[in-house]
Amino acid sequence: MLENRKLTEDFEKLKRTIKDLDERNTKTHTENSNLLGFLQTKEKLINDQLDEIANLKLQYQEAKIENERINLKGIFTYFPLLSCFITYLPKP
Repeated sequence: MLENRKLTEDFEKLKRTIKDLDERNTKTHTENSNLLGFLQTKEKLINDQLDEIANLKLQYQEAKIENERINLKGIFTYFPLLSCFITYLPKP
């Protein structure tokens, strides 16, 4: 009889432990899902900023090339004979 009572108490203790662990697991799963959503949002923002930086670099390079072309055309107005030596100006 005493042994049955001990087994019953141990069994109830195990049931409580399992219930507690299930609750903890559910809470952890929920937190992980929330963190994953947060991480994906931040990752998208970072990727958008990297795309914007790449576009700005491209615009900068295009403006730099155009500025060099304009400067070369200005030189030709002062030194018209130079234009016969340069046959091609690259366009961006």
